[in-house]
Amino acid sequence: MPGLLGELAEDTRNVLLALARAWVTLDTGAVVPKDGAAGWALGRLPGEHRPALAHAREVYLGEAEENWGRAGPGRVADCAAYLAGRVRELAPGSG
Repeated sequence: MPGLLGELAEDTRNVLLALARAWVTLDTGAVVPKDGAAGWALGRLPGEHRPALAHAREVYLGEAEENWGRAGPGRVADCAAYLAGRVRELAPGSG
């Protein structure tokens, strides 16, 4: 997880989508595509974290150009931290 979060600034879209995939897999046991994982996670994220993940999904699907300013100052890092927290909570050996 630390290695993945360390890549947030350079590969924002893929880091957010990978965290969403890890969350859905740990929570449901399903392995889903990145856009599907983002859709699943968007329905479970607090509102303040949705813009960053929604933008990552749109960029992945070719529906938007990468522009992380849309998510708001600090929102990308906050979203990543929230997703990583969910993954840590569900990861084997974390509890």
